[in-house]
Amino acid sequence: GCIVRYSYGFGVPTSMLAEISEDITVWVIVANSSQESSATSELQSAGANMSNVDWIYGDTDSIWTRDYGPWFIIDGNDDQGIVDHIYNRPRPNDDLIPQVIGADWSIPVYGMDLEHTGGNYMSDGRGIAISTRLVIEENPSLSEAEIDSIMHAYVGIDTYHKLDYIMSGGIHHIDCWAKFLS
Repeated sequence: GCIVRYSYGFGVPTSMLAEISEDITVWVIVANSSQESSATSELQSAGANMSNVDWIYGDTDSIWTRDYGPWFIIDGNDDQGIVDHIYNRPRPNDDLIPQVIGADWSIPVYGMDLEHTGGNYMSDGRGIAISTRLVIEENPSLSEAEIDSIMHAYVGIDTYHKLDYIMSGGIHHIDCWAKFLS
């Protein structure tokens, strides 16, 4: 499924969410039943398959679920878990969402002592990942080898590339300009 946040709108086209709901679950983070009701109306108006829409109740500060949301893992026993990095923005409610989802879905949550953001992490699912050097800058007390070790321990990364920035400004998230293809 996919996870989105609703608060006076979705931040993505409802037509896209309706299309997604045809095949997978759309998990919608809402703060309360009033937001759920508004989100339901918007999704129904867009033609969403409401049997594939479910709700997560939790306060948030922004719409950027890719950045603060849970990192799902499968451990050595084929059990699902959530890795919860320290969100790199001063948005305390957003930073709590992986814990909220873990509790709601009865999935263990493993707190990773590394400041990061989902938009600056991309993995091929086979032990290789890329980020920009932002992950190094945001963890000044850790060496690059220590960052690599943490990523290996929590998400199974064997090869972790930290790329130079391609622009002098911006958010420096890898998902703004790179994608694994094959």
